[in-house]
Amino acid sequence: MNVYKDLVMKGEPDALKNLLGEIEAHLSGGWSRDTASEMGKVGILSSQPPICFSFPSREDCPHGMLWLTFRNDREVAVSNVVPKEFGWLSTEQFNRVMDEFFHRFVEPFAAQAAVQIELTSDEFQLEDVLSKGAANLFRGFMGPESSRDIVLHHCDEQRWQRFIVAAHQEKLKLDGATLHRWLVEEGHLIEEAASERVSEYEFARSLLRVYEDPDLAS
Repeated sequence: MNVYKDLVMKGEPDALKNLLGEIEAHLSGGWSRDTASEMGKVGILSSQPPICFSFPSREDCPHGMLWLTFRNDREVAVSNVVPKEFGWLSTEQFNRVMDEFFHRFVEPFAAQAAVQIELTSDEFQLEDVLSKGAANLFRGFMGPESSRDIVLHHCDEQRWQRFIVAAHQEKLKLDGATLHRWLVEEGHLIEEAASERVSEYEFARSLLRVYEDPDLAS
């Protein structure tokens, strides 16, 4: 499943300051610091305000802004990449901007500044959040013989329930939005059927947590 990439930079405060200075000093090809868009913005997770860089339009991507946010004094991350005027970028457009920013302006100067950098993959696999057993159960539910209807057949219902129980037993951190994307994009469910499965999943996980710890219900 294609997902938005994440870019995180970690280091001592002075090291991050130096890296951000190098990034700004080497901006080229239509990239620039967008101080006008930064005006009035305040940090949420840190006292440091967010930083905005403007990037030019391309044949397949509109003019837009890339925002950096301080998660704390030792960590900065790309928090958003958006068009300048309106709307949003596709996953592919977003990731191309991230790749360009990373390879042109971040990666060449990170080591010298003693900053650790990580650009995540644009591919998200089941095994990234599921154990091998839970992933196999999910694939079994989404197999070619499974129903794509809103109301599950008996065998499909049993496979689905086994997956939910495994997710609970393994305390998997699988949110409803990610599950919905998997069901639609990988399982080819219609939106209504996927939404129904997500509702069942979230209700069952909540019910199982209360069953094991009744104090959660009070």
